[in-house]
Parts: sequence; structure tokens; C-alpha cells
Amino acid sequence: MTKQDTKQQVKKNLARWRQWHRILGSIVGLQLFIWLITGLYFNLVPSEYLKGTSYLTRVKAPLTDVVDIKPFDSAKLLTRFPNTEKIELVMLANQAFVLLTHQQMRYSHQCQQQSLIKLGSSDKTDVNIELAKAIAMQSYSGAGEIIAATKMLAAHWEWGKECNDLWRVDFNDKLNTRVYIQANSGLVIGHKNRYTSISDWVFRLHFMDYLNRGSFNNIFSWSFAALALLLVVTGIHAIYQNWRLGRYKKHHSNT
Repeated sequence: MTKQDTKQQVKKNLARWRQWHRILGSIVGLQLFIWLITGLYFNLVPSEYLKGTSYLTRVKAPLTDVVDIKPFDSAKLLTRFPNTEKIELVMLANQAFVLLTHQQMRYSHQCQQQSLIKLGSSDKTDVNIELAKAIAMQSYSGAGEIIAATKMLAAHWEWGKECNDLWRVDFNDKLNTRVYIQANSGLVIGHKNRYTSISDWVFRLHFMDYLNRGSFNNIFSWSFAALALLLVVTGIHAIYQNWRLGRYKKHHSNT
């Protein structure tokens, strides 16, 4: 192969690598542009709109304010529920309950194995529709009224990372507030409204959470990292091919 043939082959290889480099650059550049736009959105929009906390209140009634608290026999409960790791006395809608955790999870949104028992009873209690409404009303500071209460199965699209069944309680205020409550523990996990419907999509775009799992540690982030690495590799290879073609040699002018 002559020197001219080698040079032509290098040019062909360079053209192919440049083509791949442009494709990868377009993909990576698009995601960088999405990060720029969504980052501006996060900085310009008030946090209460992003998080749905406009009408959220976290008031907790002290146990001493409840007059009908009765002592409970924890040993008796442990005999009935031997696989219990944690016992808590909790207040739900100004009512005292014992919350038994059978398997302690690191985060509350993970699949919790829990039993709720009304104080003074030894039987499990479900968070029914009336209790869910009362809990939602206590966490709500707006002027609206409850118009619906719906029980949702785990991993619902509205709260993708939640592994537990939920109650959703809807209010007829100007924000269309929705309160979400864990069906096994009565815990209010948060509020959403018409603004969070937009914010949720912005979060998905920003963290590449297109499967709505509530985490940036996903297949799309891994793929983007791999594509960004390939972009660097193809760029370095293109520089090397240009060097082989002598395109970085200094040109000295006669003086």
C-alpha cells in the first residue's frame, strides 16, 4: 500500500469517526440542554409549587392532649405478633394507635411490613376511607373540601417510588390538592397539586427518570454516562487521525 493509499484510508476512517462523534455529540448535547432548561425551572419556580406543600401542615398532636390514652401491654402484643422489630405509639387524626413494624426498612417508601392496632385493642386495624379522610384533613391547611378518596395499589404512576398501597384524598381547592397516605401505617407521605403535575415531569427529564422510579440511578443515566465516555473516545481518536494526516504541523512563514 502506497503512502497515498494509506492517507486515503486514514481520511475514510476519520470521516466515519467524525460521523459517530457528531451523533454522540447531538445526543449528549440534547441532554445538556434539557439539564439547562430544567435547572432554570427549578430556580425560578417557588419550592412550594415544586413540592406541592402550599397547603401542607405537619402539626402533630401531643399524646398528652388525648384524654383516652390507655396503657397497653407490649409483651402481650409481642406474643400475638412475635415477628415484630419495633413498637411505636402514634397519633392518627387525634386517635392513638400502636404501630408494629415487622421488618424495619431504611426508607419509608420501601415495602413496609407493618400492622396498625388501635390502642386498647389487640386486633389489626386497616386505614379505611373515613380514617384516611380524617388524616388528610389534619394535614391540610387550605379552604377546600374533600371530594374523593381513592385507594391506590403500590408503585402507582403518581408516586412511582412508593412501594406501599396508598390512599389519595382529593380537595376541591384552586390548586386541586391531593393528599397521599400510606394505607398500612397512616403516614402522610406528601401532597400534590396541578403544579406538581408539571414539576414531576421536569424532575423526570432532569434526572432521566423516565420510568418514574424516583431515582437518578437508572438505566438511562448509565447509558448517558457510557455515551458521554464514547463521545470523548471518538473525539480523541479523531484528533489522533488528524495528527496522522499532519494537520497539526506548524506552518512557518518566511520573513
